[in-house]
Amino acid sequence: MNFRAIYEKYLNTLENISNDHEETTDTDVRERLHEVINWYFIWGKSVDSEFPLLYSMFSPEGDALIAQATKNFIEQASEISSKIPVGAKRNAMIEDSSVLTKSGESYDLYLGSAETVLPAEKPANDDLYGDYD
Repeated sequence: MNFRAIYEKYLNTLENISNDHEETTDTDVRERLHEVINWYFIWGKSVDSEFPLLYSMFSPEGDALIAQATKNFIEQASEISSKIPVGAKRNAMIEDSSVLTKSGESYDLYLGSAETVLPAEKPANDDLYGDYD
């Protein structure tokens, strides 16, 4: 499997999650996903015990679905892209607008976008993302 196939699968998973959890495309969720992917994939940091579990979803179930999908994507994408330099080249892989979901949506609906590569900053503590109503 190549990066594009892994990425398409991830975006389709996010699309499927959004069918039952409409908040998947909310700004807070998108920014959290971007923050996590930036640290772990774009900057090549190893998935560890501090991998974020909360993504500003409205329920623990929604957060669990997003966390598992994102962790799976990062692990698979990192393995297949191990020879791709971190930073700009990996960011370009994420911000590839030719990769679409089955319904034709691009990455930015789920992950947002940045004009430049974000600095290598560890994602914020989960405590900021776990206020269920």
